[in-house]
Amino acid sequence: MIRINLLPYREDRRKQQVLEHVIVLAVAIVIAITVCVGMQLMASSELDSIQAEQAILTKKNAELVQLLGKTSGLETLREEVQRKLDLVDTLQKGRFRSLELLLTISRLTPNNLWLDSISDKKGKISLTGYAETSVSISEFMSDLENSEAISSVNLGSVETDESAEELPVKSFDLTVMYDLTGTK
Repeated sequence: MIRINLLPYREDRRKQQVLEHVIVLAVAIVIAITVCVGMQLMASSELDSIQAEQAILTKKNAELVQLLGKTSGLETLREEVQRKLDLVDTLQKGRFRSLELLLTISRLTPNNLWLDSISDKKGKISLTGYAETSVSISEFMSDLENSEAISSVNLGSVETDESAEELPVKSFDLTVMYDLTGTK
């Protein structure tokens, strides 16, 4: 015998398939929305993290700029201190300069030459004295010029002084120039 199913089973199957498709579609939409919301939350969290890091870096940059300002002030102060130290060194070098010059003049003075007066005025020494001969004066001048302590020697005048009874002498006037720092 032939059986015929009078129930519309195909229609139920189609409804079941449509329902399954709708459910799959709904699940896919929910998953897609969840993924989008998750990505949005991650991006927002990363943006907040970057903004916090930027705020920290901005604060650190401001501190470094302030420190740099102090450092440039220290550099100016260091240069000023170095300039003052150089000045003190120069003064220390010139401290015994007059004594060294007098010692040099004393050592270079020949036996037949006598100094009557010495005056020192900042880089210029005036010498007056007597010598037995003009040759003694010129030797004294040459010795002074060859000295490292003295930069130049200028003869002011040489006159014969006949007031001495036994031996006429030559009176002279010299100007000796020297460098205050001690270099020729």
